[in-house]
Amino acid sequence: MRLLPATALALLFALPLAGLAQKPVEPTLPQMNLAKNWLELIDAGKFEQAWNEASADLRRQSLADWSAAIRKARRSEATVKCRKGLDFELLEKPDRIDTVFITEFADGHVISEKVTLREDANGNAQVTAYRRGPPLQERGSPCDP
Repeated sequence: MRLLPATALALLFALPLAGLAQKPVEPTLPQMNLAKNWLELIDAGKFEQAWNEASADLRRQSLADWSAAIRKARRSEATVKCRKGLDFELLEKPDRIDTVFITEFADGHVISEKVTLREDANGNAQVTAYRRGPPLQERGSPCDP
């Protein structure tokens, strides 16, 4: 009769540990999808469309200068192998959302990408800034299962 309570106790402790072993879930927020879709325009070489969909803040440079800066910042002309959304941060003054992705190119180059979004007067989110950073080593490859 003592075996049953010991088994139940073991299961009770095992259940929370099983939950910890689950694969982390990408953050979900409509703005994360908007930022990811915008990055996919750049991935496809559709710089003019990405530039036109962004806010006037981002379009301070000419399209040619901005496109060249994006290409240089990414340091890879290879196709994107995979991208994973890591996080987002809601900020104030000015109100904005910073979204962070890790991107791996087919040539093995890995970068982190931050896309900042702000809502316009009509409540529509627009990209206001793009920054590239080093590959957040602790996150590993976005292609890892």
